[in-house]
Amino acid sequence: MNRKPKPKIDNEIQSLLQPLTSEEKEALRADVEVNGVLQAIVLDEEGTILDGHHRFAIDPKCRTIVKRGLSRGEKLAYTIRANLTRRNLTQSQKQELKVKQKEIAKKLSEENRTQTEIAQLLGVTQQAVSKWFTPNTTSCNKRNDKPHSNTKVNASGRKEALERSEAGESQQQIAADLGVSQQQASKIIAQEKKKEQKKKQLEKAAEEAKKNAKRSKVKWTVIEGDCLEVLQQYASGKAPFGSDWDWAKCIIADPPYNESLEYGNGHNDSLSDRQYLKWVEQWVSLCFDCVGNEGALWLVISDTYAHHYRLIGERAGWQFQNWVIWHETFGVQRELKFARNHRHLLHFTAGQPFWNADAARVPSARQTKYNDPRANPDGKVMGNVWDDIPRLTGNAKERLPGMTQLPEKLVSRMIEITCPAGGLVIDPFSGSGTTGKVSVESARPFIGIEQNAERAELSRGRIGV
Repeated sequence: MNRKPKPKIDNEIQSLLQPLTSEEKEALRADVEVNGVLQAIVLDEEGTILDGHHRFAIDPKCRTIVKRGLSRGEKLAYTIRANLTRRNLTQSQKQELKVKQKEIAKKLSEENRTQTEIAQLLGVTQQAVSKWFTPNTTSCNKRNDKPHSNTKVNASGRKEALERSEAGESQQQIAADLGVSQQQASKIIAQEKKKEQKKKQLEKAAEEAKKNAKRSKVKWTVIEGDCLEVLQQYASGKAPFGSDWDWAKCIIADPPYNESLEYGNGHNDSLSDRQYLKWVEQWVSLCFDCVGNEGALWLVISDTYAHHYRLIGERAGWQFQNWVIWHETFGVQRELKFARNHRHLLHFTAGQPFWNADAARVPSARQTKYNDPRANPDGKVMGNVWDDIPRLTGNAKERLPGMTQLPEKLVSRMIEITCPAGGLVIDPFSGSGTTGKVSVESARPFIGIEQNAERAELSRGRIGV
């Protein structure tokens, strides 16, 4: 397990930053002296500072987090986006940054990123990116044949385009034969290449996981202790972890909701908003320190603090991906409000996100209702409202007395879609051991953390059955 690198400056990346005025420097210095550096410095795997140059200059010993697996273009995009979002820049400064954004967009395009991906990485609209790449009309060929940008290429055509490209044929010729622009042909080839790579990775990972599962039992542990202490030990490779455990690929956290529930000894569930959110910020940041190149984080939370969790995740360095509403089908009845029958599942990633589209597919209405021959035989990717998994009733087979547990099917869905085969899963609030049970049954190693001794033992018993 790699340790955190030593921070260093990259001149090209630093040149993307607008210099601080003397007033801004003094204000930042005063704030750091009083409150410390609240937001961690972001590094790449080599230690290059991507975000936090000014904070690092004031306090070189402040906390750092590492974003792994980024390309050169993605690093530049991350820096410029952070600079634009946080700083209160003048109009002329923003214009200067836009020129730099266009240059970075070209670099990302050379790395075969689609316009949608470029827009997301730079934090701009897709229309803006499209405008940057719109070809000049004067560059049309002599025959004045204008390719149709809205021409749709079917699956066999897309596959053929990739095969021809890999055989060394020019994209110009491929575009002409498909009746699309060269830019669109390039995009199609890049997308198909990415699909093939992902498919091979999934097949290889699944095969490796099967072999490993046959060779030995899946490794797992449930540690009794405070999640802040244990996550810190894991991230720094201290006992009881060391080099025996790899980086986590998926973290599923269903924490205390600060609703005055009784969780047993050691946890106060009636904190002030300020105290509770400070605690949440601490463990969410530590979770970021525990993931590798394809790390995912799922936060399960009720209405009260859901919007805070979204912001806290992004401040900790996570990239927000999905906001899923889990409709529990029934819930708590209240006199002056609607019944509360849903929870929020917030999905974040770090580095290169893993996404198993096959596990996210469900039968479409075209298949089940209309028997439409045009229907995709693989179904459709499900929406972000999940209403097919009810909450556990009191007499449910998997329900344990006195526990606020999630259904195994819900946890399994999150893991299968966002955690690669054989990837390590961590649950900082193990409770009944549902996440551990599902992880181990799917041949994924697991680390659970539980502060309550009785519940830690319950988790071990449930996983070990």
